[in-house]
Parts: sequence; C-alpha cells; structure tokens
Amino acid sequence: MNDAAVWVPVPAMFYWGWLVPLIFGTIFGWRYHCDKVRLGNGIWFSLFFYSFLTMLAITILGSNIHWLIIISETLFVLLILLIGLIFTLQAFLLLWNAWIMWRHESHTLANMLTLYLGLAILILPFLGNLLSSHVPQPVSYFLTVFPNLVIFYLGFWFYNYLTMLTIYQFNWPRLRQDYIIVLGDGWAETQSKTTLQNMQFSKQLIAQGPVKNPRTIFVINNYGRLQI
Repeated sequence: MNDAAVWVPVPAMFYWGWLVPLIFGTIFGWRYHCDKVRLGNGIWFSLFFYSFLTMLAITILGSNIHWLIIISETLFVLLILLIGLIFTLQAFLLLWNAWIMWRHESHTLANMLTLYLGLAILILPFLGNLLSSHVPQPVSYFLTVFPNLVIFYLGFWFYNYLTMLTIYQFNWPRLRQDYIIVLGDGWAETQSKTTLQNMQFSKQLIAQGPVKNPRTIFVINNYGRLQI
C-alpha cells in the first residue's frame, strides 16, 4: 500500500476545529482549579479529550505520513477496546468495591450502594427480557428500554468517576498539615461510630495538642480529601 492510498485530503478550514478542544480544555482547567473532585468535571474533560482525539485524527490523516497513520489507527483501536472493556466490567468493578466496603465498613445503605448498583446492572436486563413476553406491549417496551437507560446512566457517571479518579492521581497537595486524620483507620481516636463523631472527637484530641490553630486534613481515600 502506498502513501496515496491512505491519504485523506483535509480542507484548511477544518483546522479551525482545534478551537473546540481548546475551549473545552480551558473550561475543564478552570473548573478543576475551583473544585478538583467534582464529578461534572469529568464531562468537560471527556469533551476536551474526544474532541482533541478527533482533531488529532483529522490532522494525522491529512499529513500523508503512512507510518504515522498506521500507528495512530492501531492506538485508536486499542483505546476504544479499553474503554469498551471498562464499560463491560463496570458491574464487576462495583461488586468488587462493595466487597471491600463490606469487609472494612459498616453495612449501611450508603456503603452498600455499589453492591445494589452492580446487581442492578447484572439483573435488570435479564429480568426485563424475562417479563417482557408475559405483559402487554407498552409494558414490554418499557421493560426493554428502562434497564438500558439505567445501565447507560450508571455507566455514564461511573465513567466520569473513573476519569476524575485517574486525573486526581496527579494532584499532590502541599505537605503543610499539622495533623492527618484517616477516616475509619481507628488510630486518630477509637470512640466514634460515624464520620461526624470521628471529626468531633478528633477535634477534641487536636485541641489538647501543642499546636495552636493547626492545619488538619481528613483523608477518605486518595480521591476524597477534606481540608480544614
């Protein structure tokens, strides 16, 4: 195959499309600067990321560089497969998280939410198909569409969560805290049964310490940090 066989001529006006990822990237950067853990930031990053990939693909195809086009196509296919795998495994990732929460946290409704979501993703489609043949047509249509909408909704926000979780790994707060309290660890204090009590009892212990007006950070995990 020669270079001409893979070359796609790109009109010069298409390169103005680079303004789209630039705008989305600017919005994401500003919002991330204001609040680094907001899930909605994942939407803006995805808009930036996929518009960037689109413009990059257009630019590469218009470059007429054969080896660069082949490598780019391979990487693009691998990326799509990876994203598809994440969506496919989301139910099992949620159940895995639920197992961790079950072992280390109290069995409250909030802590078991990932368990219910994972089971819903696995069960709803089969349940809808099973019941659809025994109910009237409108109900059958609802039972077919509704589970797919639920799965899409959960998958959409779960993808945003994974996006922000990945991005947040590059955030390193300044090491200027006098106290670091790991919620649920059991060493800052041992009397609390809830997060609120953990904060209240920890504050009492800190007040007895030698540091006046201390800087304190509550750590949930490497994604959720609350600094006071």
